[in-house]
Amino acid sequence: MLRFYKTRSFLGLGIIAVLVALYAMAGFVVAPKLMRSALLKDIPESIGVTPAVGEIRINPFLLQVTVDDFSLAGASGEKLLGFKRLFVEFELASIWHRAYSFGNIDITSPYVNAAVAKDGSLNLMQLRPKSTGAPKPGARQPGAPKPQEKPGPLPAIRIGSFKISQGAVTYEDRSQPDIFAARLEPVNFELREFTTGIEGGKFTFAGSSKLGERIEWHGHVSVEPIESDGEFRIDGLLVHTLWEYLQDRLNFVVSSGSIDLAATYKFSAGGGPANGSPADSRPANLQVNLSKMALSDLTVRPKDSETDWITVPNLSVTGT
Repeated sequence: MLRFYKTRSFLGLGIIAVLVALYAMAGFVVAPKLMRSALLKDIPESIGVTPAVGEIRINPFLLQVTVDDFSLAGASGEKLLGFKRLFVEFELASIWHRAYSFGNIDITSPYVNAAVAKDGSLNLMQLRPKSTGAPKPGARQPGAPKPQEKPGPLPAIRIGSFKISQGAVTYEDRSQPDIFAARLEPVNFELREFTTGIEGGKFTFAGSSKLGERIEWHGHVSVEPIESDGEFRIDGLLVHTLWEYLQDRLNFVVSSGSIDLAATYKFSAGGGPANGSPADSRPANLQVNLSKMALSDLTVRPKDSETDWITVPNLSVTGT
């Protein structure tokens, strides 16, 4: 009898060991290959841009996914966006929270390269999904009234920390006689304890330019309903940077000047029924309290003159 129980125990342990080994092989070896294949095949079919991806690692025991060196390139080969590293940590708490729960989502060194061509088209529009082609039998024909569809609720999502670090955003406008270019780097963002319910989550955002211009933004955001409140400030924004973008429409030159700004805000997208009636929808609402705006060392002169006609050493506005 004892030998029988030992045999059954050994057999049970053997089966468990085999299942664990198969699970490990599927997670460590098979899943990364399937994920790579899906990315390289599905993205060109649905969007039409060219993806590239480095190493993909999946830890099935810690429920972690790491993707290195991902990028999307447009038709001309220019990279539209990408990142150095993506790390996603999924949590078993999804089971009892009945929500997709993530402990950490980290994106390292992401970048976005936005460019406006001479004809005014934006390169990022290449990221739009492809058209579905000819309508299927029984589908709504063009010109026919579109039936109203009630939007479904967003899936329940919980995120402990969503972080973007050392990001970069570049913008180039080639539609103007004088090409305008700007770059914001580094860009850092963090969203903490976020849920798709009314609780939302707290966020912080910071970005700076090589010229010392800096923006900081922090507050609270929710998506059901779409609402946000918080505080933002801009330090050392060069007026010459704004003038460079608009110079072809202006007949004066801004030689110097900087802007510091601090404000609080409260925003609501509205759109939902105010009293339970679809016809009684709430309008969008934005309230901004400009606690401080300071303009310093501003000089302005006509384009055909070498002499500054306007000089503002310091101008401060508060409580607006």
